[in-house]
Amino acid sequence: MPAQMYECLLMLDPSKMRDRVREISEQYGLDIDPDAKIADLPAGMRQRVEIIKCLRRDPEVLVFDEPTSVLSPSEAAFLFEALRIVVERDKKAVALVSHKLAEVMAATDDLTIMRDGRVVESRPTEGAEARTLARAMVGREVRLRGEAIRTGERPPAPAHDGKPSLRIIDASLRGRDGRVLLDRLSLDVYPGEIVGIAGVEGNGQRALGDVLSSLLELDSGRVEVDARQVRTGRAGAMSKAGVAIVPEDRHHSGCVLDFTVAENIFLADPGRVTQYGLMDPGEMTRQATALIDRFSINCTGPDAPMFSLSGGNQQRVVMARELSHDPRVLVAAQPTRGLDVGAIEYLSGQIRAAATNGVGVLLISTELDEVLDLSHRILVIANGRIVGEMPNVDVDIERLGLLMTGAHDESSDELTPDWRL
Repeated sequence: MPAQMYECLLMLDPSKMRDRVREISEQYGLDIDPDAKIADLPAGMRQRVEIIKCLRRDPEVLVFDEPTSVLSPSEAAFLFEALRIVVERDKKAVALVSHKLAEVMAATDDLTIMRDGRVVESRPTEGAEARTLARAMVGREVRLRGEAIRTGERPPAPAHDGKPSLRIIDASLRGRDGRVLLDRLSLDVYPGEIVGIAGVEGNGQRALGDVLSSLLELDSGRVEVDARQVRTGRAGAMSKAGVAIVPEDRHHSGCVLDFTVAENIFLADPGRVTQYGLMDPGEMTRQATALIDRFSINCTGPDAPMFSLSGGNQQRVVMARELSHDPRVLVAAQPTRGLDVGAIEYLSGQIRAAATNGVGVLLISTELDEVLDLSHRILVIANGRIVGEMPNVDVDIERLGLLMTGAHDESSDELTPDWRL
């Protein structure tokens, strides 16, 4: 270790460091434990740490690149209120890079729209319309998320009289620190149905996704696919049973950035392109090229490194891999997080198409608009439990919000009748 770095470390005061982190956390509504390890934090908490790292320097110009991509709506609103104070009271400049139209329209004074590396429009935010901005961003008309909600055209649940594609029964799980992650969680997903899990970040969504990715083993309870129990925590078991997974953090567990597009597509099932136990480069290229065309992946070809693709195209690669082997169940965790309106429209269409083709879809998202836009049936998760259920056609937004914040009878093992929606 260089001498200067060592001397710098000796000068650090852990107590003052913790106090400073707490001070910024409280000031901007970013609740962070200063002693928590980054590796143990979910994506939302890691994003908050990055924001604190920026704010602690007290800069003259703050650049936020998708700062709310993993924050809840209330957290995002609080952050923008704090930034407005920074701008108006402290006379500092804030540049916000975001794909969320509602966010930039509510939080900014001026807008600059870029497409394909070029500025295509600059204008004051006041008077801007979401549809016009979306067309400028993508270069064509776009179906915006939430249109079905505003028009009342919510998707009705498909009829089902058979067995569920996915059944989770009394799933319980504790973290390494003993904290309850899942608490007797039970749910069913039927063929052709999109079941949305709504909840504030950190209420068991990540643990649920990791269990269905074969990354975590349940302490108790079981998972069934087509009425057959699948062992949790065993590598590849869920995939072999017919469960496809789009993880919440594609860089952490969805793809390998240093691999090519073709290698990522066949990462989970290399046997599809092997001969005599060896990878067949020609067959890999042929199949990967077909999937690149089918899923409209914008890249230079199958040999393009994954890191060279945009976030939306990386997500298309993950979706192509998971849907290309005809799964029985698709688990989509935060599938459009951080993507632009064009990518959101496309991936939402792929999820709907999968359900139309008979796949049971479990949608896990902290974006309430996404859950309302896609789901046939909505389940609410709080403290690792399913605390409410309602069909989308009869959704009560106010009650849904109360359930998401934990407004249910936690003293009872059963749902309070008033909340069985």
